[in-house]
Amino acid sequence: MSMSIQATHVFIYYHFIVQGVGLKENTICSVRKLCKSKMKGGVGIKDLTKVNISLLRKWWWKLEHEDDLWQKLVKAKYLSKSSIHDVSHKAG
Repeated sequence: MSMSIQATHVFIYYHFIVQGVGLKENTICSVRKLCKSKMKGGVGIKDLTKVNISLLRKWWWKLEHEDDLWQKLVKAKYLSKSSIHDVSHKAG
């Protein structure tokens, strides 16, 4: 997911939780408090940015260390001549 799409999803997600259905100016609590665990005085809602990064790292690890069907397809299409470590970010 691109950063702009992710940022939009995070914005909508947090504003819905903080402010309800209508995007009002006044908020009930801060996003930081929402993302704190319940044991630390927060609400316990997961930070979507951290969840997204964690899932991407998990898929990257599986791509390198497992050999199931989806890994074979991705390697054949995108990594036929190199490994995952040689992939660079495409501008645009």
